[in-house]
Amino acid sequence: MVHPNLLDRNEAINFCRNVLTNKSDFLILDTETTGLGEKDVIIQIAVIDLDGNTLIDTLVRPTKRKSIPREATAIHGIKFMHLADAPTFVDVLDDLYNFVKSGKKFLIFNFAFDARLINQTLTADSIGTTFNLKGNCIMQIYSQFVGNWNSISNEYKYQKLPESNHSALADCHATLRLIRQLAEQPLSDIPSGYVPTAVKPTPGMSTLIGCLILILILLVMFKIMCN
Repeated sequence: MVHPNLLDRNEAINFCRNVLTNKSDFLILDTETTGLGEKDVIIQIAVIDLDGNTLIDTLVRPTKRKSIPREATAIHGIKFMHLADAPTFVDVLDDLYNFVKSGKKFLIFNFAFDARLINQTLTADSIGTTFNLKGNCIMQIYSQFVGNWNSISNEYKYQKLPESNHSALADCHATLRLIRQLAEQPLSDIPSGYVPTAVKPTPGMSTLIGCLILILILLVMFKIMCN
């Protein structure tokens, strides 16, 4: 497959190279959860540094939820009985908060999901705080590198984490391996006058385009009604 934007491919590679050059600025985080919804919570969390050292690796016992859906267990293998002696989220909060407070940036495969689930778990456990995690989504970086373009949504199709086994610690290490593998890739030669066949919308541009499309649809409907 020909990459539709070699500039984006190079950007993804250079990002990973920069991360490994500045390893002390970053941590990798992953979670396993009771599901994907707005009421779901974290039941496993892991954090490693960019040398692969384990900083957090623990199951997490929900304080209110009393079961795990079978479809979730089918993915990560965690049953509610496995959480009987696990710490609650508040018990692991100090270590996680210290990382956040230190200014570390988190590298997460599907950053938006894990950041949301952390705050959902804080809310579910009636902990009066929220975390504003800073960092980058490695799923987006990897998707940008692969270059499978979706012309309808004007973005790269999301890729699955290679070698994932849906264990928080194992997936942290799978994310680290992926970063290292991308950093080792050769940069693409950009020919003079190169014009990409796909370009990511600038911030706010997708919203503007959506509004223009909506206006056009309304005008067409209005014209049909008037006729």
